[in-house]
Amino acid sequence: MRLNLEKPVQTPSRHYIFVRHGESTDNVADLISGLRDPGLTDVGLAQARDAADWIATYTSVKGVNDISIVSSPLKRAFGTAAIIASRLNLPEDSIVETSWLQERARGTLEGTLRASYSEEQLLQHGAESITSIGHRVRLALGDLALIESEIIVIVSHRHFMRYLIQALTGKPVSPEELANARPIE
Repeated sequence: MRLNLEKPVQTPSRHYIFVRHGESTDNVADLISGLRDPGLTDVGLAQARDAADWIATYTSVKGVNDISIVSSPLKRAFGTAAIIASRLNLPEDSIVETSWLQERARGTLEGTLRASYSEEQLLQHGAESITSIGHRVRLALGDLALIESEIIVIVSHRHFMRYLIQALTGKPVSPEELANARPIE
């Protein structure tokens, strides 16, 4: 299935805040993470606290208390989501975990030094296809449409979120725009 990213997908009126996870140990080592499950560094924990403070201020200024957090179950994302939830006085068990938000699988390249690979090279190493990512985006959009909160904070990973944000807004997002734990609204 091909995902048409040229125009936004129609979803219920919600306000989304997107947050890539804080810095992980693989980020520091310049390793390809994919579905590996490294934890956050001290810097990553501080980044997550800063993102949580920004979101708390933003929602307070907007006068919004009806907030949901949806996260990838991978430690680097869920850890970031848990810090945000704590700052918003939401119980950790209120975080909706969904595997649809996981990072793109990179096959045998996971755990190796980051390098530039063509799509064909990625697929030869067992990486998840763009078609599969498009399918997960559709499934994630279906789950998000069921959440009735006024603001939904989505904590995920750079490569997957690029496709998700584009599907919701119709606008491409560069990898550079998805810095660690920098909220995007």
